[in-house]
Amino acid sequence: MKKAEWSDLPYDIVRFIMEKLCWSERVPLYLVCKNWHDRIHEIKNTKEFLPWLMYYKGQKGNRSICKLCDPSTRRIYTVKKTPTPIYKNKDLCGAVPCQSRFGWVLFSKGFDNIAIKHLFFYNPFTNQVIELPKLGNIYRSASFSKIPTCPDCMVIALRIPKTGELEIKTWQPGYDTWLPGYDTWKTFKFSGEYDRDRTVISKQVAYAGDSFYCIFSDLNRNVKKIGAFNTKHQEWQEFSGSIAVNNEPNFVYLSVAINGDLLLVAVYSYRQGPGLWRFDLSEQKWVVEDDKIMEKQVIFIDHSSFLVPRYGNARQSFSVPAIGNARQSAGKIIGNALILNQDNYFTVHPWWPIQFYSFIDEKDFEKLQKIWIQPPF
Repeated sequence: MKKAEWSDLPYDIVRFIMEKLCWSERVPLYLVCKNWHDRIHEIKNTKEFLPWLMYYKGQKGNRSICKLCDPSTRRIYTVKKTPTPIYKNKDLCGAVPCQSRFGWVLFSKGFDNIAIKHLFFYNPFTNQVIELPKLGNIYRSASFSKIPTCPDCMVIALRIPKTGELEIKTWQPGYDTWLPGYDTWKTFKFSGEYDRDRTVISKQVAYAGDSFYCIFSDLNRNVKKIGAFNTKHQEWQEFSGSIAVNNEPNFVYLSVAINGDLLLVAVYSYRQGPGLWRFDLSEQKWVVEDDKIMEKQVIFIDHSSFLVPRYGNARQSFSVPAIGNARQSAGKIIGNALILNQDNYFTVHPWWPIQFYSFIDEKDFEKLQKIWIQPPF
């Protein structure tokens, strides 16, 4: 009699079991057999839309810690136990998260936690690291379009030098025939009237379609405009129209809405409510966002505090559909320390909505660097 194999289990039964499990509970099934590994990727996510939390502390001597928090199962996973290095003695000491996408985080290293001289990718779910060539100059912002293992992935770094022009560097996996010490980034320079001191292009980059969109200040200082760098044509375009946003002391966040348009959130102060605008990509103009559209999504903002910003934390933001486990937060803008309500007041929480993230240790949350991260499903 032939010994039964797990791979012989009928597909309908395997799928039924997997659909009942959370994503983190399905991951160990990858190792059972190849058929199960393939089946897992066929299951469409319909329940888990809240982002995970990656938090870490980089220390010299391979003593860094890195953890992942799953809001669906309310579990905390230790990714990297001391003294094991992440990759060939590479550590998270001095690393600052720039952007996360599909399980990958783009980290930067430089000085003062704000200047970028070197970039690398890290995937805490697989413990993979992908090194990038050194930038050569100092940049203020970086982002990426797709997972770095995809040949169409593009990484960009931006800065406004003393000349006042916009400088963009790009890197793609096809550039990987590089030697240590050689700059294999492509450099593009675009003239324009940019406020080097106050522009928020150094903080906000969002990817939609085939373009990286950036918010920047012109020489009118408090006026914000939007521009786009097209990855296929490698061209920069500034859009007409602008919005007046007081840049002191507010923070400005740019994200992609669930309908593909761009959302801009401006946080002014503790007592004043947020400003919210949507850039309609089809009509290429700014519109004031309405509650009906907001109720269909949840916006997440990466920053430890709106009022007392901490260097070394990401300034990314993104939106998720208000369905599944994100349904209870419909219409909200959720940050690391505060929830911004639509009726113009702040609800102060020790960290995030208590029903989703209360299992996180408060001491860890306050002391460690962190970033929202979405699993690769």
